[in-house]
Amino acid sequence: MRNGKNVLGSDRIMFGLGSFFLMAIIAAGCGDGTIEARSGASVSQMQGAVTDEADMDCLVVLRSVSRIPNGPGYETTCDLGIDSGGSCLYVWEGFVDLSSERAGAMGPVEVLVRTSMSQGEWFAVETKRMGESEGYVHYSFLIASHTPAAGMSMTSLNRTTIDLIPLVHGPDGQLIWDHNRIDDPLGSYHLNLDNMWSLDDDAAVCMPAVVTEPEYVLSYPDFAETLVDGPVQAGGTVKVRYDGRRLRETQPCMGSHGPVSATTVMMGWAFDGNHNDIHNTQVEFYAEKYGYLCQGEEPCIEGKIDEPVIDIPQGTQSMEMWFYCVPSFSSTGNLYFDSNWGQNYRLDVVDSSRTVDWAGNWELHAARSSFRFDLPEPYVYTGFTNMGYSI
Repeated sequence: MRNGKNVLGSDRIMFGLGSFFLMAIIAAGCGDGTIEARSGASVSQMQGAVTDEADMDCLVVLRSVSRIPNGPGYETTCDLGIDSGGSCLYVWEGFVDLSSERAGAMGPVEVLVRTSMSQGEWFAVETKRMGESEGYVHYSFLIASHTPAAGMSMTSLNRTTIDLIPLVHGPDGQLIWDHNRIDDPLGSYHLNLDNMWSLDDDAAVCMPAVVTEPEYVLSYPDFAETLVDGPVQAGGTVKVRYDGRRLRETQPCMGSHGPVSATTVMMGWAFDGNHNDIHNTQVEFYAEKYGYLCQGEEPCIEGKIDEPVIDIPQGTQSMEMWFYCVPSFSSTGNLYFDSNWGQNYRLDVVDSSRTVDWAGNWELHAARSSFRFDLPEPYVYTGFTNMGYSI
C-alpha cells in the first residue's frame, strides 16, 4: 500500500504471487525443494499452499529490523545464550504487525529469511506475540543463524546481505505475504551495507489512526515529570519520553571519550510493586563510529532515541519505573540509576487526572544540571542501589 492505494491492483492471486515467490525461492536456492525449518510443519504448508495472497492492504506488515545494540557493539548469540554451534553470531531483531480485525481467523505469523551465509537457501523464523494496541497485534522475531560472526573481517562483514519477508497463514491454508512496502511481485526486504543492515518503521505505511494516549514526559533541563493526556488506564497504554541528559549530566553515564560516547540508557518498570516481574527496554543509545561505518569525518556518532509505548495490563493499579545507564567501559553491575534507593517514579492507574510528583525527592535539580561544580556531601551520587542491584 502506498498512501492508501493498491500498488498492483489486486491483493488476491490464485496460485499467485506467494506461490510464484516460493517456487522462485526453491528454484533459486533449495535444489531439493526443501527449506531449513525452524517452524516445523509450516514449511510443508508453505510448499503445499493452493492459493496465496499478496497483502497490500495492511494485514501483515514488517515494521523494523536491525541488530540489537549492546554498548558500543551488538548482541551475539553468545550474549543471549543461543546455541550457534560454538560461534558467536550477530543477532537481528525485527517487529511485525498483524491487523487485529482479521487476526482471529489467521494462523501463525512467520518470517522467511535468506542471508549471504545460508548458501542461497531460505529458512522460516518463528515470531513471538508481544501484545496488542492501536488496531494491531505485535510480534517480534530473531534472526540468529546464518549471520556474521563477531570478529569477522570488515571486508566479509561489508558483503553481508539479508533478505526477508513476513507472511501469515490464512484460514484456508493459503500464505499471505507482506507486500505493503514492496512493489516487486517477487521481491523481499533487503538489508546490506547501504542501509546499515537495518530497516526503520515507515510512518507512511499501514499506520493506525492517530489515537491520543497518555505520555509521561521526564524532561531536561528543568528535571520536570509531567503526565500529558492522562490518566493512565488499565488495559490501555502509556508512552514514556525520557531525556537521557538527566542521567548523562548527573551520573558517570559516559563512554571513555565524552558524554555521548558508547553509552546506553535503559528503562525498567514493574506493575503493582511486583519486582518478580520486571521489564526493561532501551530509551537512548549513543556510540562513536569509525572507518567504513562513517560517511565523512571520523569519528561519527550513531544515536538512537526510543519512546517506548507500554501496555498496561487489565486490573493494574500502579506502575513504577526507573532509568539507568550502561557506560561502555563498565563492568557487570556497574550501573547508574535515576532512582533513589528504590524510590522509583510512580504512576497511579486511575480513572481521573492526578498530579505527577518527583519520586526521588533529590531536591538539587539545579546542581544536577552538570558536573561543573561540586555537589554538597549529603547528595553525592554514588552508592545508590535499585531493586537490589549495587551501583
